[in-house]
Amino acid sequence: MRSRVSSSVLAMALAVVIGAGCGSKGGGPTTATPTVVSIQVNGSAIIGVGETITFSATAMLSNGQTRAVTGGAWGTDAPTVVSITAGGAATGLMPGQATIWVDSDGRRGTLLLTAQVSFTGAWQGNYKVENCQEDAFFAAIDFCATFGPATPAIGIALQQSGTSVVGLILFGGIQMNVAGSVDAGGTLRLSGTVNLSPGTIELQQWESRLSGTMMEGSFKQVWNDPTVPANASFNGTLLSLPKVPGSAVTAGLRGPSPAGMAPRDLLRRMLGR
Repeated sequence: MRSRVSSSVLAMALAVVIGAGCGSKGGGPTTATPTVVSIQVNGSAIIGVGETITFSATAMLSNGQTRAVTGGAWGTDAPTVVSITAGGAATGLMPGQATIWVDSDGRRGTLLLTAQVSFTGAWQGNYKVENCQEDAFFAAIDFCATFGPATPAIGIALQQSGTSVVGLILFGGIQMNVAGSVDAGGTLRLSGTVNLSPGTIELQQWESRLSGTMMEGSFKQVWNDPTVPANASFNGTLLSLPKVPGSAVTAGLRGPSPAGMAPRDLLRRMLGR
């Protein structure tokens, strides 16, 4: 009898041990859920005034992996410069800088945006000549008097990349290749030279801004003939040039001014006469 009881107790104890072992093996070690370590906002650091860009964000996890941020809370520290929607769509409102952010899982990702006007496009219209000056040679060909009360035609075609701008300006029938940059306040500064062989026509002090789609600004143009020597210059004021299709400007393109063309003929060409 005692042998049977002992055998039964031993069998029950063995079953408990085996059962416990099987339970441990089946559950396995617990794995910690990865946490968000940091967040990166993805997208360009430059946004044009009037342009809308939808940004995304990526969460960096504690296990070294990443995942897309969904449902985060977006915001901006300068809503008058750059606005942003709950879905991360930012719009440039005026030139300046703004930091956008997204909050998710107790972390914040940020991106500093520079909002700038875009001078990519074409403008066409007229300018007013002011403060014309000439020395004896240019006076002899009536340089300043040739302008009279006229408002000469001008065509501008530009391409912007970041803050750098390149393109061409047509002063009547004279083409000038130009280059420059846009500052943080939205002012475009350009310079350029037409080589006449001999002499040059230089574009100086060009400063222009956009008001909606209209371009306004001023510049100085300097003519030089080193063989005389002789100089003439005038200031020009842009008369609110409207934005136009690029073909409207390039249709009047005659190509660079021929080397050796007389200043009087160049001036007439610039005035479309």
